[in-house]
Amino acid sequence: MSRRPSVCAIVVRYASDSPLEACLASLKRSSVVPDEVCIIDNRPSDGLVAGVEQRFPDVAVYPQTHNIGFAAGCNEGIRRTKSELVFIVNDDTTVHPHCIKYLVAAFEKNPRLGACQPKILSAQDPSCFEYAGSSGGFLDMFGVPFLRGRIIDTVEKDRGQYDDEREVFWASGAALMLRRSVLDEVGLFDEAFFAHQEEIDLCWRMHMMGFSVRAVPQAIAYHIGGGTLPYTSPLKTFYNYRNSWRLMVKNFCLWPLVIVLPSRLLLDLGTVLYFLAKGKPRHAFALAKALVCAFASLRSTLHGRARVQSVRKMSESGLHDLIYRRPLLIDYFFWRKRTFSQLHFPRSRLLMGRTSGKGRH
Repeated sequence: MSRRPSVCAIVVRYASDSPLEACLASLKRSSVVPDEVCIIDNRPSDGLVAGVEQRFPDVAVYPQTHNIGFAAGCNEGIRRTKSELVFIVNDDTTVHPHCIKYLVAAFEKNPRLGACQPKILSAQDPSCFEYAGSSGGFLDMFGVPFLRGRIIDTVEKDRGQYDDEREVFWASGAALMLRRSVLDEVGLFDEAFFAHQEEIDLCWRMHMMGFSVRAVPQAIAYHIGGGTLPYTSPLKTFYNYRNSWRLMVKNFCLWPLVIVLPSRLLLDLGTVLYFLAKGKPRHAFALAKALVCAFASLRSTLHGRARVQSVRKMSESGLHDLIYRRPLLIDYFFWRKRTFSQLHFPRSRLLMGRTSGKGRH
């Protein structure tokens, strides 16, 4: 009988009211217990993790001098561990006892698998998908992310409708398993994202280099969500929109990019007006600030783009069934397509056939 791959669990913690003990306890109850567990403590001054250490003495804790962010925290944990598989777990996530077993099995049967996620349900109401995880993520043609189980603000009940294991565009960082050898090839999380959408960026790079990203719904995790930043926080709005621009500029091939960016700018300006009309001036300001910051950091983003595009092996034309070729916001608000099952993924003349071979630009 072959040896299973070794697994390390990495938990990045910042929230002062973190349910960290419940997260660690669920890992310890797993049918496959991680070989290593480490906590990257981005808020050591409040002493919360010190108390947790007494109950979990075999957990390695690495306090940081300041909040280095989620992306850098994950990278710190990856560098400090050695296991073949890396399991990124939010501190407000708990896992079903067989979650890790099913994720490991997915890697064992697919040598090109770079990342996968479990089905992520709401810890408050396990009959519903969780806002940030659900059953795997996708992008629309303008770089807007959505999930099997959640589109914009519509979160579906879990009725088993997305229980098929399948390829997805991105896997959620709330419970994300990665193959270390693939990370050695494609690189770690982009720390310029700080928090939000860094996992989408990483999964996109994996696709570019010919690796697979999958949702494994037989594995189940439960996520509270919004523990560090509430979903209604203007700061979350800022990070999501700022990082979305870095995501697009870094990763799209040149041809779709020249179409996507002007259209996306109009959509975002329209969203500013939408926030104002809805009486949400702080969100409108956060989005406007995100656009300014995205343009101010363009030089850094272009450097990142040069590195990514130089190693690209697959263009967006090879991902035609993972990128939604219509504007999701228009379909959602005007055509009232509120669930993933209502969306169709036809081949697109916008992105298909416009790049060659390695797709380098």
